[in-house]
Amino acid sequence: MRKIFRQLLFCLGFVWVLPVNILVWIWLLYLEFTGQVQSVSFCSNLSLIWDIDNRSSFYKRMKGWYGFTLGSNIVCIDVYPKALYATHIRHETGHVYQQYIFGVLFFPVYILTSVFMYFLLPKTSPYIDNFFEKWARKYAGQMVKIPSEDRERYMKDRWPWW
Repeated sequence: MRKIFRQLLFCLGFVWVLPVNILVWIWLLYLEFTGQVQSVSFCSNLSLIWDIDNRSSFYKRMKGWYGFTLGSNIVCIDVYPKALYATHIRHETGHVYQQYIFGVLFFPVYILTSVFMYFLLPKTSPYIDNFFEKWARKYAGQMVKIPSEDRERYMKDRWPWW
């Protein structure tokens, strides 16, 4: 019964984030057709993991990142061997669940949270201390509260423009 309820929640979340997925799939299918995707994996939570080729032009423009989530799509590099990257995938899966909850509102809420922190909480990091990032780190079993001596290392694992 619990598994059925869980799958129902995944379906509802998937439908809630479907407008984002449709736009993202157009872009990801372009990457696939231009040979920039190594593999695509389907997960039981209705998410897709898109493994971007490290030699692709997209990866070269975005160097220095592991992955990010758009809707129920995890866009990342180096999915295999899974054991080596399981924590990263789990972190991004946390973001998928956040989007299943917030739907299309996830992006504005995430950005507004970061902007609020940047301007009104100058002693915090809009990335490291962001509620959504802490939630994803906790879900992945990563360190939630990053000590000041480790913050610089964590700042390297983010979007280049962030």
